[in-house]
Amino acid sequence: MNQSTLENVFVESFSEYGDAIFRFCMVKVSNVELAEDMTQEVFVKYWQYLRDGKEMTNTRSFLYTIANNMAKDWYKKKKDYSLNEMMESGNIPKDTTTSPEERASYREVLTTIEDLEQKDM
Repeated sequence: MNQSTLENVFVESFSEYGDAIFRFCMVKVSNVELAEDMTQEVFVKYWQYLRDGKEMTNTRSFLYTIANNMAKDWYKKKKDYSLNEMMESGNIPKDTTTSPEERASYREVLTTIEDLEQKDM
């Protein structure tokens, strides 16, 4: 495809799916700015895919797959960040699969690590 044809395909796809992809992202992340950024990134990836001349059979499916993968990545990063925050603050998640004794041991280990870090300072 030539550049003009690629641009037309892209514009048509954006017109047809842009709002739906934004709403999908909004449902996934519940943040307007983040959903807008994700939507923009979805279409940037789509443009790169078109520009590279790769074959696509279902544009709608392709766009939703990109958006869904981006939402999953965002949740993974958010989860990792939250877990690190909890560990740093000493707030241990209430995991129903561990016994109270295991949680107490975990708190003891964290306290010992904090004490060692303070002694090193």
